[in-house]
Amino acid sequence: MIGTARRRTAIPLFFDPAVDTRIEPLLENGSFEPFVYGDWVWERMQKFPDYQNLGGRLEDAAPGSA
Repeated sequence: MIGTARRRTAIPLFFDPAVDTRIEPLLENGSFEPFVYGDWVWERMQKFPDYQNLGGRLEDAAPGSA
């Protein structure tokens, strides 16, 4: 129950899907376009100088890929 004097404990959940996971809205309301999680992460990483100019996709920069 929210708003009581009882002590509450928060337990964080760290969730990281596989890079090839397709993320889609649960409802067909058009809130966002479906995307592949790994591509989204790679796009975000490209904003940091350490990761710029490494390649086009996450798979391209993975160790052992050629």
